[in-house]
Amino acid sequence: MPRRRIGAVIALAAALALAAFLGGYLAGQNGSEKFSLFHSEPLHGVGAGRSASGTIDIGKLDSEGNWPLKLIVHHLPAAPKNGYYEMFLTSHGKIAATCGTFAVHGQSATVRLNAPYDLRLFNGWVVTMERPGNPAHEVLLTTA
Repeated sequence: MPRRRIGAVIALAAALALAAFLGGYLAGQNGSEKFSLFHSEPLHGVGAGRSASGTIDIGKLDSEGNWPLKLIVHHLPAAPKNGYYEMFLTSHGKIAATCGTFAVHGQSATVRLNAPYDLRLFNGWVVTMERPGNPAHEVLLTTA
């Protein structure tokens, strides 16, 4: 094959590879942002989190039985070193099931969590601050 043709074939192969990569990247980005809203629950601050607020966006139940959650929080008090936040479902005011843990840096954050439970078994939600070595769950946000 003449040199000019080899160069053209290499350029065409590189262009096709780039197009495939970009197409896959864009398809992946669109899929990761998909969120079909089922219901929203407002959160208000209590105790050390009295200035905090938030919203839980509950997505539609997926085929695996998980409720996708988008938690939006504002003005949570800073977690201590190695501390973190956790969201729970509650039953009659008592912590009953975790929906996941997360960290926040800054005034506001949006995190993705999930609830693989029958939500009819619960009647509230809380966001807590978790401290290393302390088993207590300090409630900062609640739907109650």
